Amino acid sequence: MKVVQLHGYIPLRIHCGQFWTWDKERILRGAPAGTPDWACLKSPSFFLEAKRPGGKLSEVQSRRIDELKACGYEVVVIDDPMELAQWLERRERSP
Repeated sequence: MKVVQLHGYIPLRIHCGQFWTWDKERILRGAPAGTPDWACLKSPSFFLEAKRPGGKLSEVQSRRIDELKACGYEVVVIDDPMELAQWLERRERSP
């Protein structure tokens, strides 16, 4: 996330699924399954799905990303920090 921060974005981790509280008395619900890992905030913002090198999207991730794009959100899937840095540089140069 250092690369994102160096470009002036605020990375916000998005937790998906269901989680038990520490005392196991209730369940917390996160974002819908397949939601990208990070929202990178700066106008205009984007969602970032970070994969390990060579990692692939699951079917539910692909569907959720398609839904977000259909709503007009920009979503990028990256598996390499250098690729992210290059993508951010191209994005920031375009009007």
